[in-house]
Amino acid sequence: MTITPWTPEREQFNQDAAFRDNMKLAYRFANKRARSSGMDVDDATQKALIGLHNATKTFDPSMGNKFTTHARWCMMT
Repeated sequence: MTITPWTPEREQFNQDAAFRDNMKLAYRFANKRARSSGMDVDDATQKALIGLHNATKTFDPSMGNKFTTHARWCMMT
């Protein structure tokens, strides 16, 4: 196994990978929201996935926040 050295190109934010890798976060958030507010699970899931999609478009890694923190805020709005 070879270890690839760090390069700035590897540090770039990949929107597709971030969305795919954080779908479980959106589903968990949607289920909690549906249980606490009485919202339909499908509606809550759709709203959470839209928020996750918006988070991938507006995330700025230079701000120093984790993507999951930013995604949670986007899913709440």
